[in-house]
Amino acid sequence: MRRPSGWVSIVLVACMQLCLAWSIENAGWVPGLTILTPVVLGGVVVGAVLSAWRWMPVLVAHGWSAVIGTACTFYLATGLVSDYQSAPPGFDALPLTDRLAYVRNLYLAWPNVARSGMPLTSDQSDMMALFFTITMALLLWLLAYICTWFAERYISWSGAVLPSGFALVFSLYSARLNGYAAYIGFFMLCAFLLAARTHIALRLERWQAERIHHGSGMEFDFLRDSLVVAAVAIAVAFVLPGRIQSALLRDLPATWSAMSERTRKLSGRYFPNLNYPLRGEGNSFGNAMPLTGSIELGSQPVFDVELEGQNGVPARYFRMAVFDTWDGQGWRRTPDNQRTATALEPVGDTWAASRAVTQTVRTLKPGVTQLYALAAPDRFDIPTTLEVAGSGRDVLAIESGTALPQGGQYSVWSNLSAASKSELQGAERAGDPEWVTARYLQLPESVPQRVRDLAVTIAGEQPTRWDKAQAIEAYLRRSMRYTETIPDPPRGRDKADWFLFDIQQGYCDYYSTSFVVLARSLGIPARLAAGYAGGEQLGSGSVRRLHDFDAHTWPEVFFADYGWIEFEPTANEQALDRPATADDARDLASQSPPASGDSARPPEDLLPEEDQRPPAAEQSPARSQSAALAAKGFGRWWPLLAVIAVAAGGVAGGRWWWRRPLAGMSAAERSYGRVVRVARWIGVGPTRAETPSEYSRRLTRKIPEADEEISTITQAYVAERFGRQPSDGLSDRLEAAWQRVRRIGPSTAVRTVRERWIARRNQRSAGDPDGTT
Repeated sequence: MRRPSGWVSIVLVACMQLCLAWSIENAGWVPGLTILTPVVLGGVVVGAVLSAWRWMPVLVAHGWSAVIGTACTFYLATGLVSDYQSAPPGFDALPLTDRLAYVRNLYLAWPNVARSGMPLTSDQSDMMALFFTITMALLLWLLAYICTWFAERYISWSGAVLPSGFALVFSLYSARLNGYAAYIGFFMLCAFLLAARTHIALRLERWQAERIHHGSGMEFDFLRDSLVVAAVAIAVAFVLPGRIQSALLRDLPATWSAMSERTRKLSGRYFPNLNYPLRGEGNSFGNAMPLTGSIELGSQPVFDVELEGQNGVPARYFRMAVFDTWDGQGWRRTPDNQRTATALEPVGDTWAASRAVTQTVRTLKPGVTQLYALAAPDRFDIPTTLEVAGSGRDVLAIESGTALPQGGQYSVWSNLSAASKSELQGAERAGDPEWVTARYLQLPESVPQRVRDLAVTIAGEQPTRWDKAQAIEAYLRRSMRYTETIPDPPRGRDKADWFLFDIQQGYCDYYSTSFVVLARSLGIPARLAAGYAGGEQLGSGSVRRLHDFDAHTWPEVFFADYGWIEFEPTANEQALDRPATADDARDLASQSPPASGDSARPPEDLLPEEDQRPPAAEQSPARSQSAALAAKGFGRWWPLLAVIAVAAGGVAGGRWWWRRPLAGMSAAERSYGRVVRVARWIGVGPTRAETPSEYSRRLTRKIPEADEEISTITQAYVAERFGRQPSDGLSDRLEAAWQRVRRIGPSTAVRTVRERWIARRNQRSAGDPDGTT
């Protein structure tokens, strides 16, 4: 069957769809994404078959595709369930219908679980992973089917390339795979070749309708030349400077960032434990923060901040959000409700021993929603929306009324704590309010007992809350090694337990999480805060610039009357130092120059040399082991890609070898040449003494089934060669005759070989009748 756009187009579409599937698989959002490869291949095959059946109504074909895709996806998903801890005993031995029903029930139950906002159990984490995998597989099946349909039925390049191209860019942007250039380059190469193949297919379709003759090797030549042009164009694109002059393209990152932010918020609600590679990106920390494997911290600037009124109070942490609920796998922020505040309206409590610090923030990224502010923000000069809990006293996150553009500016006044050690040691006597204990002592039942025992061992004998928190902080700084490159945590394990007892290395998320879990195990209200820390001083003034690599998480402990106090357990960060007494704090404030003075230095300048953050260029570790494989190729599926490339090259080379000697010939010459070539394969080639007509008669005695077709081709050849009668008008008739000969040729060859073998056996038998030598 000759397809309108050619089998080459189908293969190119399949390669582009595999490129997309592999990018998602290597991102490692959840386990089990390996089923995406067979799913997209199935979508391409079904799309190719159904689009070729033009007798089938379009809606019926699409319906069949939906049914087949759903059935295949759920069948493949049954193979994932057995790896889950929540799988029922003997799941693999159940009948297929029971396994499919189990998967269906888990899939349909997840949206209700996600909307509840409750901490996830290990069974529900498996349910989330299954829901994400199936949903992604269904979407990729649909994408593969639609792109193949456009390529085959409509011969449409845009319909075959643009949907999957957009999806690939979005996937790579979200996952931050180190090997993105390989994905983009391979996809662009296939897209270029498909554009060439689509162009020539449309021209051939028109030429056939108008009966315009063309050389038989033109398709291959056009595709070969397009491959060279595409490779050169892609190479040039990768080496050209990246400066964008177009205003439209300059505005594109802002639009893209806003769209990505909305997608992340939606996914954070329904997929709270996805394996996100980044923290914050300057715009939002979302309402969920899973603990994952390696992370990548970029080097782009996020915001500038000018400080006024520090007076000895260290301004170190610019908070964006806090997280209150830990489920063993990640963090969630679970506000009770939202409320709005007008400009300069008070938004938080005022605590004892605090001093007002003014911050003027200028955003350096587009689409900023969550606002950067030092702890205990009191009021903003712009309208805000607050996520609150505890009867409105507990502010978990603050967003601007409208998204701030790049270069947007606002001012915020914070009441930064200047409490001394002695004041915090005595704060425990006042007792904690109910809204604090109800939310910030939460721990899931899955926390291993050895984690609770470790907390007692570290700080159980310390006399006060302050001393206990100090002991936990010191233990983590002393016992754990800082690194941003770690393997993906094992499924089903409490990640704080894994960090404390197994790997004993990680980055701030693991340090802060372990601090909060250990503190809560001792009955200390604690929570995890996320934002940015430190910053780079600009010039000699009071302005700091914070970058992507300044993204940070830290724990906060509640002290009655003094509010939430930060601690720093992360080993590569400067330890916090507070004055011993209230008198020392007042003396420090009176002696310290204002923040705007020439001598002001941001906290990172006080770090010991060995503890300072590495340069931005060194803060991009591999995403994970699978991403490292992706940078070298395409992960575990690169052998399949090599086989496809070799097979495609073999097919293209074979077609070139077959057609090249016949290029430029007329219809009669080409048909006669093909017949002679096939005849030689079965041992009936022409001799020098034979005329074409004599050879035709001898050949028809060998292939009597093709008598009429061989005679037709020979007569046209003789008439053109010796009678000067053009054969262009006979192209369709000669092509049909050749197709008939070609179909008969293989069976004739088999029959000829069999006859020769029988003849040789008979000769041996006649020469040795007794069967001996």
